[in-house]
Amino acid sequence: EEVYLKAYQTLTEVQAAIGWYINFYNRNRISNIA
Repeated sequence: EEVYLKAYQTLTEVQAAIGWYINFYNRNRISNIA
C-alpha cells in the first residue's frame, strides 16, 4: 500500500517509508489481537 500510493525520489525514501509502514502495521496488528 505504502509504496504504490506515492512517487519516491530515492531508494532511501523508499526504505524509510517501508520501515515506517512495517512498524505501523505491526503495532496495529498487535493492538487488534489483544
